[in-house]
Amino acid sequence: MIKELIIPKELQFLLSNVKDTRVKKRLLKVYEALVYKKGKTNGFFDVPSNYLEKINSRYYKAIELFIEYGIIEYKTNEYEPQHKYNNVSLFESKITKSYSSKTGRCMKYRFLINTNEGTEQNVNIDVDNLYKDKRWFNLTKKSLLELGLEPKIKRDNFSRRLHTNVTGNMSLENDEFEIDSYKDFFNWNEYSIIDCVTSQPRLLWFHLKEIGLRDKNLDYVFENDLDFYDYISTKIKLLGEDDKQKRKSAKNLFASWVNGKGYLEGMECDIRTIFPIANTYIENFKSTDYKDFCKLLQYKESKIWVDDLLENCPTEFALTIHDSLIVKKEDVNKVLTYCKSKYPELKFKKEEI
Repeated sequence: MIKELIIPKELQFLLSNVKDTRVKKRLLKVYEALVYKKGKTNGFFDVPSNYLEKINSRYYKAIELFIEYGIIEYKTNEYEPQHKYNNVSLFESKITKSYSSKTGRCMKYRFLINTNEGTEQNVNIDVDNLYKDKRWFNLTKKSLLELGLEPKIKRDNFSRRLHTNVTGNMSLENDEFEIDSYKDFFNWNEYSIIDCVTSQPRLLWFHLKEIGLRDKNLDYVFENDLDFYDYISTKIKLLGEDDKQKRKSAKNLFASWVNGKGYLEGMECDIRTIFPIANTYIENFKSTDYKDFCKLLQYKESKIWVDDLLENCPTEFALTIHDSLIVKKEDVNKVLTYCKSKYPELKFKKEEI
């Protein structure tokens, strides 16, 4: 695909010092990929290595040159050694790159130049066509076409969530009017939805188990098949006139705890003492950027729902809505059994719309 790319003077200077046309092409492709991931962000933005590898297998060579020429920089963390004597570290602190393949925290870069000023140049690049060899992509495309929709498919910059015509981030349209929600679009006599119950708390529990951390109260909730939000509403006095409202307050509290900047007030703070191991892990994970833990959970969610369940779904029609699958009603029991067999730690159910 031919597209117009703004070439800032700093990038033009780098290109003028490169003689090999293959290297120039690589630089332009990786630069465009970084601009695409940057979006409207002015600061550091996430760039997964597997994303860049799809752009060019030798992407790291371009990254090295961009850093050398002052076009980008990567985010770092300062690691403070724990061994101290009289409050003085026995070893020097270390500066490390801010990423972790174990937790899904990817590299963060930011531009040191203005990417919106420069000369325009036509470049043969298509960063939207990264997933054409993936079954989840082709299955999504086929399913959208079957619904009579012109497919719109992308993974977002914030994490790796999949956005399509039916997720709400892209408008649904028919011949007469625009539809606000996928729930109003589908004929639920023909389609069913498979949902994950208390998805985000279960992903937190699932992740801690994966890395060898056990919080006894989280274990108690899920090993006894309790509803996480109901459990919280009985442990903490939350606002609400009835159980439904209290459960909604519990959902909001969990979201504030894992996604927010750490500010909780009143009895809401008790969630930290109810789940002390989980709380310590969350606080440490947020130490460089409070958004990192939210990204982690969305990363785990997308790895399960997109890169595994959708990728290997045993049907020829399936669409994801973040932590759920829409399938044909005739296939729902087969897909439900499939989901349960792949992730017995999670709790799946057929949801009535």
